[in-house]
Amino acid sequence: MSNLRKIDISTVPPELVDGFGNLTVAEPRLLFHSKQLNTNQPLYWDDSQVSGSGTSTAFQANKAHTLISVGAATAGKRVRQTFQRFNYQPGKAQRIIMTWKGATPEAGLVYEIGYGDERNGVFFRQNGTTPEWVVRSYVSGSAVDTTSSFSLTIPKTNSQQEQWTFDEDTTHIGIIDLEWLGVGTVRCGMVHKGVIYWTNYFHHDNVETDVYMSSPNLPLRYSIENTGSAGAASLQHICSSVISSGGIEEVGIERWIDNDFASITSIGTTPVPVIACRLQSGRIDEVVRLDRLEIFPTSTAKTGLWRLYANPTLSGTALSYTPVANSPLEVAFGTNATTITGGTIIQGGFFDAKEKVSPESKSLRWLGAKIDRTPEVFAVGVRSKTGTLDLECGFSWLDVA
Repeated sequence: MSNLRKIDISTVPPELVDGFGNLTVAEPRLLFHSKQLNTNQPLYWDDSQVSGSGTSTAFQANKAHTLISVGAATAGKRVRQTFQRFNYQPGKAQRIIMTWKGATPEAGLVYEIGYGDERNGVFFRQNGTTPEWVVRSYVSGSAVDTTSSFSLTIPKTNSQQEQWTFDEDTTHIGIIDLEWLGVGTVRCGMVHKGVIYWTNYFHHDNVETDVYMSSPNLPLRYSIENTGSAGAASLQHICSSVISSGGIEEVGIERWIDNDFASITSIGTTPVPVIACRLQSGRIDEVVRLDRLEIFPTSTAKTGLWRLYANPTLSGTALSYTPVANSPLEVAFGTNATTITGGTIIQGGFFDAKEKVSPESKSLRWLGAKIDRTPEVFAVGVRSKTGTLDLECGFSWLDVA
């Protein structure tokens, strides 16, 4: 007979379990983290004035944060948002931790910190003088916010016998525990002196008649807005992380595409984009991880160089992208009539025309999209050392489930 005894989860303090009732002693899997030590991490964060005027961004190295600001009595909104959207696996809670210092509350000033975008997400919001937690849903085809008021006086927990008063003019650690499956619970709260205070709950199963958000694969986001009547104000974007409770298995479908022996010819010493890919504009919340690149030169005695670029400038003849069947990706093969410059070089290598090369070209991050939902472009540029070369090419990727 087994000596194991069943644990009644209802007797366990809520800060010790995730959204599915699993004890949080399980090893978490870090999906993303961002700290700003010497730069504001422009490879990970898009930064834009999305409406109005008078907004600005300033990185402050000694304080390890980025200050996003709005001007006095000027309608304008500034957003910092990750290019990446982070994959949620059903049955595992997604935990988001973010730090900030907000502006002094006043009418006409709104700032948000959370996991989401303009369509879906979970945010802490200071709406004028009203603090609240928000679940945003695009299920109806328009963004609808469901709010839950946030009390500035937070009662004691089982782990810490003290009442805590939330000071709006100091730094804070916010935490979100997301159970999706379309209909799960969202927990929101603050971390104080190492203790989690779950302050707001959004329950959806046995309540809603549809999913509560269109997608759980979302970016991190900081935003501040002056509706036109408030004074100048700033929001400190400090640090953040996305964690899958209990680990994560990167599963999905491996895919491959190539130019089917339609050689890309006469590549000279100016780099040419031989392959480019991006997420389809209507599927930016899906996750694709680039994997393996193959280049097979068919000309003789020519040496070349390849580079993987993120968001390069493509000049000359525009590339023609074709959606890949049953994938969120769309792909274009280039010609020598297009050139590639700028962007960020992620990987690269040399090859000899007498040999096939199969470099592992896993990118430093997944494909993503900008704040305005424009998909990022990743492209492979190739150039010869001297003369011209012809080649065949292809690459594999993982459509992450």
